[in-house]
Amino acid sequence: MQRCCAIDLRELRGVSAPPWGGRERRQAPRRGTGIGRWLRNVLSVRDQLAPEIRTLGIGRHLPGITTAVPGPRPPWTGINLNPLLKRESARLWFSPYFKFPPGIRVPAVITVHDTIPARYGVKRLLFRTRLKWSLKRAWKVCTVSHTTREELIREWNVKPERILLARNCVGREFHPQEQGGDAVVLERHGLSSRNYLLVVSDDRPHKNLKTIFSAFMETKGEPIVIVGSRRNDLPERFRVIPFLPENDLPVLYRHARVLLHPAFEEGFGLPPLEALASGTPVIVSDIPVMREVVGERGILLPPDNPGIWRNTVASFKPEPIDTAEILREFDPLESNRELWDCLRNALA
Repeated sequence: MQRCCAIDLRELRGVSAPPWGGRERRQAPRRGTGIGRWLRNVLSVRDQLAPEIRTLGIGRHLPGITTAVPGPRPPWTGINLNPLLKRESARLWFSPYFKFPPGIRVPAVITVHDTIPARYGVKRLLFRTRLKWSLKRAWKVCTVSHTTREELIREWNVKPERILLARNCVGREFHPQEQGGDAVVLERHGLSSRNYLLVVSDDRPHKNLKTIFSAFMETKGEPIVIVGSRRNDLPERFRVIPFLPENDLPVLYRHARVLLHPAFEEGFGLPPLEALASGTPVIVSDIPVMREVVGERGILLPPDNPGIWRNTVASFKPEPIDTAEILREFDPLESNRELWDCLRNALA
């Protein structure tokens, strides 16, 4: 029997859908969310870890997807998905997010990157309800950090044997070696190497950008570049870039003096890891997941004390970073081995 795993790609932003009618045509994805980058790393090692599995991308296409097909009209339920799964001989459903369609007749593996929406925003009750439903009915639960894994066990009553760990990895585009086009990118953004502070974050409350604003709002000095924010009311020192071209982010990481990451909570915290792999030091909030991901490689500060952040940046002196050690620890093959072993055994 064919080993086919259906992968839910319907909500994956930043990925181009193929023109249906040409199912095997491959398209290069645009840089999207952290979930999209995580899934690209998962799929990038399929050939090494589970080459016998045919991956069926439903709704979108990514490199590593064997076949892409359009999904049915929403809402997605077993009623309109089961015929598709049967036709394609799919015996397993994998979701890169926590939701999965009710009523499907194959086991489902869901992914919980974090539970932060359960504590923030007007939809937190709805999120909690949906997450509880998914956690109860999914066959396995994948997550991206030890911190989130322990939270699922402690606060959401998920049995440890149901949890798979597939940690975020570092894309090979994040490295310290200067490239020929770096100067052009820096000039386009009005920056010079090692003469700006970098923040990669959106404006959601748990990202805690207010600590950066409070710390530096009335100060002068090198530019503070914020990638992902949409604020338009900040002083001239702040350079806000709401949308950054795909190839520019590694350059900005590589040439920043330091990355600042003051989040109250994270499921993993990819920007500090990408910055470290690029040879750029980091100052991050002292929270459990940053102790896990960054540890002694960076400086950890209380997230709610702007004065400490301001003084630390002013007196900061960088130390050498072992980027090779970071790449070894967050290698895609080892990070995703447990997940692919589980999928392969389920389809055996």
